[in-house]
Amino acid sequence: MSIYRAKYTRYHGALDPLSRRYFAIASEELRRFARDKWFRRLILMSGLPALILGVYIYLAAILEQGFGWDPLGGDIFTRLYSWQPWFILLLFAAFGSAQISRDIKTRALTLYFTRSVTAFQYLMGKLTALVVVALLMTLVPGVLLAVTQFAMKSTYGVWEFADTLWRVVMTSALIAWFMSSLILMLSSITGVSSRVTGMVWLVSFICLIMLRQILATQMGLESIASVVSPYDIVVGTSAVCFQNDLEALPALIANVVLSVFFTYALYVRIQSFERAYT
Repeated sequence: MSIYRAKYTRYHGALDPLSRRYFAIASEELRRFARDKWFRRLILMSGLPALILGVYIYLAAILEQGFGWDPLGGDIFTRLYSWQPWFILLLFAAFGSAQISRDIKTRALTLYFTRSVTAFQYLMGKLTALVVVALLMTLVPGVLLAVTQFAMKSTYGVWEFADTLWRVVMTSALIAWFMSSLILMLSSITGVSSRVTGMVWLVSFICLIMLRQILATQMGLESIASVVSPYDIVVGTSAVCFQNDLEALPALIANVVLSVFFTYALYVRIQSFERAYT
């Protein structure tokens, strides 16, 4: 066919349903992440705490001693989820901070919202990508640790194993939702620079930990201090899920409430983008 006769033709193939179109956004973000070697390195490094704790489980089962704490109980998962937020912090600072700010800078939002993608689908696509990444650093190590514990603990029954898996899934999901919604909210607010978002994310995370220490040690406000820092919210959530620590219950409540708030505020923010770019 001559070149002058070439033209666009309408696509007559099957289309994804509206309820699943956000998968295209999520899958593209995940492919972008996977192409970066530092992303892959951080994901692999996030498995080191689980590997170390797995060695503790093995030694505790062989030597029959707990090293001052019980590696065969719920304590080991609380320790795991006290380490994993730091890996999420670093990875989200490097990659999650650009999720929305990059689209603002490149004006890709115009392309999204002039097509059949709604603000909710855009939100779900971005959120799903980061939740999947966070689950790689929380759920996968947690499940591997639970399997190791099940294999090494002679009195560990199937129902106890299933209960542990359920707690791992719930804790990982709550942490992933909370951290992902928070970094996306920051990415939509701090403007067009992902570096600014990353710096705000890192500095606020560390400063709030320091504020928590001041409130708890110098002012005696332990109940308020437990919900000030995102890190303490995450650790408190794992303490409730694995140790039934009711003193940490405010952290779990704060996790859920703040996750809902950040997600709704982010949705409102994206709706404002949709109105501005269409």
